[in-house]
Amino acid sequence: MTNNKQLIHRIYLCIGAILILIAVTLGMYRDGAFEWGTLRYFTYLSNILLAIAFVVLAVVYNFKYRHYLMFAVTLAIVVTGLVYNLLLVTINGDKPITSDFTNFIIHFVAMIWAVVNYLVFETKGKLTIRHMIVATIFPFCYWIVFIVAGYLVADRWYPYFFMDTVKNNFGVLLMWLLALLVAFIALGSLIIWFDKSKNKEECKNRVD
Repeated sequence: MTNNKQLIHRIYLCIGAILILIAVTLGMYRDGAFEWGTLRYFTYLSNILLAIAFVVLAVVYNFKYRHYLMFAVTLAIVVTGLVYNLLLVTINGDKPITSDFTNFIIHFVAMIWAVVNYLVFETKGKLTIRHMIVATIFPFCYWIVFIVAGYLVADRWYPYFFMDTVKNNFGVLLMWLLALLVAFIALGSLIIWFDKSKNKEECKNRVD
């Protein structure tokens, strides 16, 4: 990558991180105080991780585990956007992404920003099944931790309806877990397939 393109990429990453962090801060700050319970939502955690990844890669451009990091956060934020817009808004009646600035950024812009970053700037042909395994660690651990945490707290509060042990029995919870895991792996596999195909195309064009 040329120095000019690398500079543009660094700026792009920084702008994305700033937008996301502003939106997350506004979303957490309500009635004169920060609501730390907001961090129980996968949406907020995935956005924060994406912003951190953007900052890390803007500062340490040749980060050794760059492709692991970018694949994991990109996959997480795409799943966040798709689950919210296709599942939570349509089935659970959550607010549409156009309802306010924070909602628009964390449920749509962040996803688009990450996808464009991959398509335009990231080197293709680096992704393998190992990247998929690493990427599934975060969402799987999130599910387990907040299922257990929700079960242990007095009010039995869960961030999402499909994690609620009060409304759903074990079979339903397992079904949701498997459905989301399959969707996560399917989407990740599609990205890996595209990554390899794009790399072959670029190599062919260089030879021609």
